[in-house]
Amino acid sequence: MSALRFVLALFLLTASGAIAPAQAPGSFTATGAMTTPRNSHTATLLADGRVLIAGGQTGFTPLITAEIYDPLSGAFKLTGDMRSRRYGHTATLLADGRVLIAGGSDSPNGVVPANDAEIYDPSTGTFTMTGDMISSHACHQAILLRNGKVLILGGAGIHDPVPNAELYDPATGRFAVTGAYTTDVSGFNSCQGAVSTLLPEGRVLVISEAGLAEIYEPDSGTFTPTRNRTSLSYNDGLPTATLLMNGKVLIAGGAG
Repeated sequence: MSALRFVLALFLLTASGAIAPAQAPGSFTATGAMTTPRNSHTATLLADGRVLIAGGQTGFTPLITAEIYDPLSGAFKLTGDMRSRRYGHTATLLADGRVLIAGGSDSPNGVVPANDAEIYDPSTGTFTMTGDMISSHACHQAILLRNGKVLILGGAGIHDPVPNAELYDPATGRFAVTGAYTTDVSGFNSCQGAVSTLLPEGRVLVISEAGLAEIYEPDSGTFTPTRNRTSLSYNDGLPTATLLMNGKVLIAGGAG
């Protein structure tokens, strides 16, 4: 075989996948350790590819610290402290690249919802306070809408009533009440007692641990009921709701 024919044959085999570098499918490799052991924290992918790790607990001690993971170096390093200790909060990447940190609890003796919120600016590595939520929320849901606002859903302490949904407007730094829920949302008052997913057309699907489902319409600011799930309810929460490429939502798992 001539050199030209050999090179051509090698090219065709490689393009067809007959020759490929060995690679372990679905494997995990260790990366750097966080600067602080923590649980019940948030992890937010920033616009520059780094990851913000904020708050949480070490044991039962609420944390005020935050750190940044750099995938290029595989290392974590501390960034500015939050303005409040918190766990069970939400962290939402805003359209301008900042991160909204909302609610959670600073109590070491069980979840006591808080209503304060703050903003992390990756360009300065600092947190600053923003407007307070109208109600206290912990273990809640936060969804960035197509209009740039953030929808806050559910969340409360174990024995507290479920607060109304709210909208955060980054332009004003304030929260406002939006439409009332249409289903029994008593299940919202436990951690991950509900799941929410932004649908392709911009509406939000909300499913509570009681098995009830409703849709939030950002244009009208209203909730409407939709068909309930077909399986048993997640009595203790912890399901997941994942938007698939075909526009459907996969509901999986949960405690019974």
